[in-house]
Amino acid sequence: MAPAITEVVERLSGRISFDIRLGGINTDSVRPVGEYGRRRLDLLWDEVTEVTGQTFSHQLPKGTVYNSRMPCVALEGARDISGAPPFLFTHRLQQRFFEEGVNINDQNVLLETGEELGIEPSRLLERMTSTEVVTRTDWGFAGSRRYGTNALPSIVVSGNDQDFRLFAGGYVSAGQLIEDLDQWLSRG
Repeated sequence: MAPAITEVVERLSGRISFDIRLGGINTDSVRPVGEYGRRRLDLLWDEVTEVTGQTFSHQLPKGTVYNSRMPCVALEGARDISGAPPFLFTHRLQQRFFEEGVNINDQNVLLETGEELGIEPSRLLERMTSTEVVTRTDWGFAGSRRYGTNALPSIVVSGNDQDFRLFAGGYVSAGQLIEDLDQWLSRG
């Protein structure tokens, strides 16, 4: 949904502040994906392609552990370095994993990807291994669960000093999301 999110941010950024909160889906896995898991991912990716048009490489490097913790910690570290939500880094990691079949649970891949986007590898590694960033990442996971997020992506909103709430879970086209957010904004 990265192209849709990019369009929504571009069209509404003057009216809404946007950020990325990492949901921590699949953070408990420790074993490499086996044949059964590969078949399940193939089916899931086929369903996503059918709904969104997004294509997948269907390549999963041998030994890949399907766990988003390390990439999420890298994204939070990148946030610290840039001082901004890591939209481009998130999108690039998704491309590397889903389209290129690269194992983004490899620390070197994360550092290379960050460098590709202008993030000094030694600075990213320092942030990825800091207790502060790891703790903040875990805090973000817990917060996302409190909002009821269980689909990717999930959109949460907050306005007029209200607490965050789930707005949309799963795929939504850019046009529909813009229309829904416009209605939400008009209700104030």
